[in-house]
Formats: sequence, C-alpha cells, structure tokens
Amino acid sequence: MSSASQHNTTLSDEEAALYAASPDAAASEIILKHPSWVEVATTVLSIALVAFLLYTTLFGQLSADIQRGIPFALVALLILARKPIVPGATWLRLIDLVVAAGAIYAIGYVAVFGGDMASRIGRLLLPDVIACSIGLLVLFEIARRTIGILLPSIALALALYAIFGAYFPAPFNHRGFSAGRVALAGWIGSDGVFGIAFGVMVSVVFVYMQLAALMEHTGAGQALLQLARVITGGARSGPGLTTVVGSALFGTASGSGVADVAAIGPANIPAMKRAGYKPDFAASVQALSSIGAQVLPPVMGSSAFIIAELTGTPYAQIALMAIIPALLYFVSVAAAVHFQAGRLGLSAGNDNPDARVSWFNAALALAPLGLLIVLLVTGSSPARAAMWAIAALLVLSAFSPKTRIGPAKLVEIIRIGSINSIPLWTATAVIGMIVAAVGLTGVANLISGMVIGLSQSSLLLALIVTTLASIVLGTALPTIAAYLLLVIMVAPTLVSLGLPLVVAHFFVFFYGVTSDLTPPTALAPLTASAIAGGNFWKTCLVTMRIGLPIFIIPFAFVYNPALLLMGSPMEIIISAAFATIGISSFAAANAGFFIGTLAGWQRIVLLVAGLAMLLPERSIGVAALVAIMAIAILQWRTRPGGGVSAA
Repeated sequence: MSSASQHNTTLSDEEAALYAASPDAAASEIILKHPSWVEVATTVLSIALVAFLLYTTLFGQLSADIQRGIPFALVALLILARKPIVPGATWLRLIDLVVAAGAIYAIGYVAVFGGDMASRIGRLLLPDVIACSIGLLVLFEIARRTIGILLPSIALALALYAIFGAYFPAPFNHRGFSAGRVALAGWIGSDGVFGIAFGVMVSVVFVYMQLAALMEHTGAGQALLQLARVITGGARSGPGLTTVVGSALFGTASGSGVADVAAIGPANIPAMKRAGYKPDFAASVQALSSIGAQVLPPVMGSSAFIIAELTGTPYAQIALMAIIPALLYFVSVAAAVHFQAGRLGLSAGNDNPDARVSWFNAALALAPLGLLIVLLVTGSSPARAAMWAIAALLVLSAFSPKTRIGPAKLVEIIRIGSINSIPLWTATAVIGMIVAAVGLTGVANLISGMVIGLSQSSLLLALIVTTLASIVLGTALPTIAAYLLLVIMVAPTLVSLGLPLVVAHFFVFFYGVTSDLTPPTALAPLTASAIAGGNFWKTCLVTMRIGLPIFIIPFAFVYNPALLLMGSPMEIIISAAFATIGISSFAAANAGFFIGTLAGWQRIVLLVAGLAMLLPERSIGVAALVAIMAIAILQWRTRPGGGVSAA
C-alpha cells in the first residue's frame, strides 16, 4: 500500500503528479498542509453535500435557486477550507473567512429574495446588485484556487465586455449593459452560474463521481484490472495490451485520466518496461489509455450527461453514439502497442503472475456496471441508475471481509468523491457566467462570423480552426471546461455550416478530451513519465506521435456519420470495419512495423490507405483495402521463413 493510501490522503491532479515523482516527499507535503480541523471540515461538508443531493434525488428537487445554491455554498466552503489563499499563513485565513461569509450571504440572499429579483430585472435594487456581485467575486476566487486563472479570466473579460461594449469599435461594439444587469444575469439568470451545466452537475454528475470513488475503494476497480490481465496475459504485446484494456475498464470507475494513471500506472508501467518497452513509450501508452476512458460509454467522464442536456438528446442515445469512436480510440492505442511489440521483437509471455480473478471479484466489478447499463438503456434516469449501482456495489461488497465497507471507510469514500468533484463544480459554474455574458453580448455570433470568414464557408477549414482552438484551450483547462467553452463559441458555426447539432458537440468534446495530453500542462503524461522515470517532453512527443490517429477520429465521424450510428445497420457495420482497418493501418505506418519491418514506401502506402479507409466513399475505401492487403501479402511472403527471401 502506498504511503498516500496509508494516510488516507486524497490527491488532486497536481498532487498525484507530485506524488508519482517523489512519493515520500509529496505525501509529507500534502499531509502537513492539511491540519486536523481542515479534515474535520472536509468530512462534515462532504457528508452534508452527499446527504442533500441524495435526499433531493430520492424525494424531489427544490426550487432551482436553492437546489443549486446550497451545493455551491457547500463546495465553496470546502474549497476555502482545503485551499487557503496562502498555504501556511494562518493570519491570512481571515481572508478565507471573509470569502466564506460572502458565499453564504450571496446564496442566502438569492434563497430568500430570488423570486422577487427575477421579477424586477428591469429595476434592480442596490442590495440585489451587491449580492450578485459578491457571489460572482466568490466564484472567481474559488475557481482561481481550483482550476487556475485562465477560465475565470475569460469570464471576467466577457463580463467587462458586456459592460463596456458600447465603447468598442465596430464590429465588436454592442449597446452595453449596466454592471448590475450583468451581475444579475451572471448570478441568477437562467443561463448564468446556476444554468444547465451546473444543474447537470447537481442532478447527475456528482453521484457518478461518488460511484467512481466507491468502485475504486471497494476493490471493484482492481478486479477490473485483474480481468484485463486474464484477457490479455498471453498476447505478444502482453503488459502493453493489459494496460490498454485495464485502463479502459478502470477508467469507467475512476472518471479521471490523471487519477487513472496515478492509481494503476505504478503496476502497469514497470511491467511494460520489464517486457522491453522503453520508459517514454510505456508512459505514453498509460497516459493515452487512461485519458481514453473519458470517451468510453456509459459514463464518458461524466461529459455524456452534459452533451445530452445541451443537445436535447436522450442520454442512452448519446452513450450508444459514442461506442464506435471510443472503440476506435482504443484500437489505435492497442495497435500502436501491438506493432511496437513486433518492432522490438517481443515474444508472447505473461508478466502478470497474478492474472486470475475470482468469481466474487468478477461479480463485484461487473454486476454494478452491468446494472447501470441496463437501467440507462431501459430509460431510468441517470441519477437513479447510479444510485442503484451504488446500492448493488455496497450489498456485494458486504459479502467479503476484504471488501466490506464500514462507516469509517464509507465516510472516507464520500470525502474522496467530494474532493475529486471540486474542479468540475467550479468549472461548470464559471462556464455559466461565460454563457450569460455571451448571451448578452452576442459575441458567439461575432465569432461564428469570423470563423466562417476565415474558413470561407468551408466546413473542413472550420473544423480545422475548431481543432486548433481545442488544442490551445486544452493546454490549461479541464476536459469539460474546454468542451463547454468551445461549444459556446464554435459549435454554432459548425451547425450553421450544416453539421447536425449532436455531431458538432461530439466533435468538440472529442478534442476537449485531449486537454490532459497536450503540453505544456499534460498532466497525464507528466504523471506517467514520473512513474516511468522518463523525460516529460520526450514522453509528450511520443504520446502525440502514437496518439495521432486519435486526432483523426473526429474528422472521420463528421464525414461518415455512420460511425455515430447514424445510418442503416449495414452501413454502420461496413463503416466501423473499414475505420478499424484504417486506424490499424495508420498505427502500423506510425510504428514502422506491420507483419515485419516496413520500408519507407510501404509506410507511406499504409498511411495514405489508412486515412482513405476512414472516408465515406466506398470505392476509395475498397481501393485502400486492396493496397493494405497487398502490403500484408508482400510482408508475409518476405518474412523470415516466408516464401520469398527477405534479401
């Protein structure tokens, strides 16, 4: 057991990376910076948050202002307790107390006078403006402490633009709004802080993060890894393929790519190194596999629920649409591992001596997930489905002393789920402020016009612009934040160019997932490279190289919607088969190995043919398939022991 686990300390993404790099020093730093009263406050606030949301889910939600305001206040207090303005400066805790009082006042004022405020939107009272302004200032401060300065700065800049828009030159000018009007729209407006994104966090996402914490700490997550070892243990790519499959399964429980790396990387990465993979390659495979869990149904890192809400599409349909793109993602990583194993001359073996799983562990891992999927597909609400899965997991875990959850452990799991959810609470709240400012100023229409102008009304160029924007934003924002911001700013452009709304959202979401892969932040590769003992920048370069197919998949399903299950059954089957072959061909070209080592011209043929296989035109796909088969036959005949001498 790690020292972090022994001390019951929960790590943020940054702390996880620090711990991976130097476990003992990091653990000491993390433990010392949280005195006992902070841990008590964390426990009390976490239990209160879970109890409130559990009660309202089971017995009916309150008015929107209260239903969303109370969680905001509890999360704000949780953040202020755990993240002081200056760590170690006790006297500066007075500032934290002032911010906490501001949070309670702003939420309390809305709870009491919210209905009256909405009715007098055109004749605001000074206390209304003060309460809303205090609420927004509190939000910006707690967001700065948890997700960094970028997203709050964007929100603040847009708020100032809403106020001073009349002074901007054309075409950026607008009539302008009073500071009070902007504050009211941002704090209690239907598209403001407590809008759709925060509402989904309250009603759905948080309960799934509790389910993830429960699965991870009952042993269900480890049982999924054992299943992966059983499935892949005899393959030539051995530990590499185990990492891909295990991370996919474990990621459905953890919900976070960086948490996935920190949790299972210490087992997977050394196994890959022992098998013969270089440290940077092993770290890259772990990072890519872990991040991919965010596109894998049914949970998709909780983003699926927000996509469903914003597009008005049933959740079950969103989860089904994501199946083929998610499988293509993991096929691309698995193929990279397979061809790299061939290139290195690795032989089939089993580096997993514990590659076995008991019936009980299998049930513990699969039964709750199976129940969750069945309930979601049959029309149960996502929140209730998650609660039934939690109940099933608690009941099953009680049958074994090793997995049984007592009161103390349950409280710790609740703490972990609450702490892990903090960045999503603040990100969705700040996004609400951005949505409100965008709605007031019409800046989305302005950006849409600029993108259309830059792309000359070309969908392809607009998609490329969106991709570049996604990668830039992804260097500093969480996945959901990057996705929501781009949806606000860019998705309307894609829709105006003829792309269906749900496809536009999927495109933006898929690139938002890359936020943990792209430097300079790249927390997943950072954590993995620290575990592997590799070089961070080299790991990032390898990650981007073997992850290239991942950046192509969104273009594939835009131009071939059958990959999103939008088409006839036969069309879907053929498109999925062609795309799988194409992605694998691309991975082979990337690795320089297919059945044997590839010549330069063979790599080019496989690369071009792989891309062509992703196109919807069947004639091009068939021609590409013939080219791939020709290379395969040539490689088979010239392999050592084949029909033709390699010389």
